[in-house]
Amino acid sequence: MDDDPQRVESSSDHPIAAYNAGAVGWLYRGISLVGIVMAVGGVLVEVSLHGEMRSGLWPISQLFGALMQGEPSAWTTLGIWILLAGPGLALVAMFISGIRRRSWPAVILAALVLVIIILAIPVMTWIEGGV
Repeated sequence: MDDDPQRVESSSDHPIAAYNAGAVGWLYRGISLVGIVMAVGGVLVEVSLHGEMRSGLWPISQLFGALMQGEPSAWTTLGIWILLAGPGLALVAMFISGIRRRSWPAVILAALVLVIIILAIPVMTWIEGGV
């Protein structure tokens, strides 16, 4: 039993749980909230102006032009992309922060999830018939 009153818990005592706050939490909650607001706002504006919603999302190559033309459905598409980017950026922040703190379980967990996400992109393209 450790009776040392000077002992302070470090991030290495709880390697993964320590990342629920700070930059990782802010990235996940903040960016995801912005994405939700943009997506829902785009849907509401589109339904109120046009009476119906556009079917599908804008392709990335046409998204900037649609935003410049004031298409509300382009805001919905951008909001969905931002909503999806929140967890990805939080994982990257967890990976970098884990390396800086030498918390190897957090680094391994973040790297494993990022590799799964990156490998899922070609698999989903293949399942959908490829582009």
